[in-house]
Amino acid sequence: MLRLVPDGDDADRRAGEALQDIIAPMLEDLTARRLRRHQRAEADLRACIEVTGAQHLDDDERVLLELERSIDPTGAVARTAPAGVLLLVLPSFLEDPRWDGEDDIDRKARIDLMLSIARWCVRLPELRDVDTDDAMEDVLDAWRVAHRRLRFDKARRARERMDPAFRAMLDDVMVRSGIPRPYYGP
Repeated sequence: MLRLVPDGDDADRRAGEALQDIIAPMLEDLTARRLRRHQRAEADLRACIEVTGAQHLDDDERVLLELERSIDPTGAVARTAPAGVLLLVLPSFLEDPRWDGEDDIDRKARIDLMLSIARWCVRLPELRDVDTDDAMEDVLDAWRVAHRRLRFDKARRARERMDPAFRAMLDDVMVRSGIPRPYYGP
């Protein structure tokens, strides 16, 4: 299991605090629509931290998490997980369709926002002495897949909106040209 936990004085900041410190400057000077999109993305990322963040904790942190949940279960993982867990949950956020957002514009904004958060994460003081290369590579891989999945979904929906006769003609031209017919799923 990949661990991003530093030693020393910087080890005390938690994922929720780090996320707040990263997101706050990003929210400045946004239009009302973009601000709402970013706020919804942050809320969903916090929910993702709660759902997937515990798997990145060691035994001592899990005991602390159980104690924290007994006091207040809302946001317990974000309050107990070290700041490095934020970077580790970003691939899960990008890969899981439940965090995609409301529409394609929202989805693209979230994909790009997560890459920005990852770039900020690797500069956190808590992680300055930690090798974040593997974690960042995981985020970049998930970011690429999320972009491909978005393009694929857009193409599938556009194909579904086509007139059936035109779609059949297009498929016929593709077959005669030797272009394999794209698979758009069931």
